[in-house]
Amino acid sequence: MNLASLKRWLPWISFVVMAIALAWAFHVLHRYSLADISRSLHEMKTRRVVMAGFFTLCSYATLTLGDLLAVRTLGRDLAYRRIALTAFVSLSLGHTLGFAPFSSGAVRYRLYTRWGLTAEQIAKIMVFSAATVTFGETGLAGLALTYDPAFASRILGIPTGMVRMLSLMALAIPIAYVILAAFRQHRVRLFRWWVQLPPWRIAAMQVVVGIANFSFVCAALHQTLLSVAQIDYAAVYAAYLLANIAALASHAPGGIGVIEVVIIKVLPDVDALGPVLCFRVIYFLIPFAVGATVFLLTEIHRRIARPAASQGSTTGRTKRTVSG
Repeated sequence: MNLASLKRWLPWISFVVMAIALAWAFHVLHRYSLADISRSLHEMKTRRVVMAGFFTLCSYATLTLGDLLAVRTLGRDLAYRRIALTAFVSLSLGHTLGFAPFSSGAVRYRLYTRWGLTAEQIAKIMVFSAATVTFGETGLAGLALTYDPAFASRILGIPTGMVRMLSLMALAIPIAYVILAAFRQHRVRLFRWWVQLPPWRIAAMQVVVGIANFSFVCAALHQTLLSVAQIDYAAVYAAYLLANIAALASHAPGGIGVIEVVIIKVLPDVDALGPVLCFRVIYFLIPFAVGATVFLLTEIHRRIARPAASQGSTTGRTKRTVSG
């Protein structure tokens, strides 16, 4: 199959995978009644919910730093408040809607072009953001697997020695990226594309931002799960890592249903449905509602301001004509 055929069939393949994933999620979740879900949510402790909200704020704040690093790498002196607004709105919508290049990418393009960034620069910001997420996830995976290899061995069904090897491989990816950025100040070839590496200090901060982001995400989930059971943070991260991989593979919007199923399967001794649903509301749905509202307000403000600006420029031209 050539590249053109693959591009033609890829949307259909993604649709089939997503349908299978959602059917699997329904098969697992249908045994829970509304009463079970309501009871699980009522068991949530207020202090844990508040802490989950705090870690959610920390996660989204950290992600704005990823965009800040990307913009500064391009040599642009855009105000942080504009970068933070764009990053939060695009990512809060993209996390829930899925298909990031079309959801968060479209919002980034819409907002960044208002402030003078070109399409090429915006594409580079998106690549930089994706790399930040990738290096953060692999870096934290390596740390979590190193901390508790026995748990990963049990849920993956592989020997502990292999888990340790995987943890070292995961840690090696972000470390190699920073080393490569330190010794190769020019472009590097990745398959058929040439990639411009950032300065090594930026690359190191990029890895730190990525790890911090996923640490906060898992901390939010950990807090909700602590409402129903005493569970180790490393176990929560290992479960979320598998759930996130399954969600990416399924292309389900926001990993809906898939994340819940995987965590319930991986943590069979924990009544996880209520905490995971609470986590989805806190980390995905509330930021989505806020981000959508902010984006709508920016669009309304832009439409109101544009006629006023046009009227002002017309008045100025009229005055100059009369005075001339």
